[in-house]
Amino acid sequence: MGGAGGGQVAGGQGEGGGEPLVCTPSDDNILGPYYRPDAPFRDDLTDPNMVGVRVTVKGSVLDETCQPIAGALIDLW
Repeated sequence: MGGAGGGQVAGGQGEGGGEPLVCTPSDDNILGPYYRPDAPFRDDLTDPNMVGVRVTVKGSVLDETCQPIAGALIDLW
């Protein structure tokens, strides 16, 4: 099952209080184009010697009824 985009549960409103939230399934491409078996799992992509501005990325993985999927991971590549 693919995740769906959105920011609140069903019956809520989209970001900024606009139109009601509609959850549309995303493409089923769980492995992605750069999948590597046994790749390291990291929740911090920074290095102590890195310079620059730190960016925080937050997201939600929702099912087709706009309910959160427990234990889902968001993979960045």
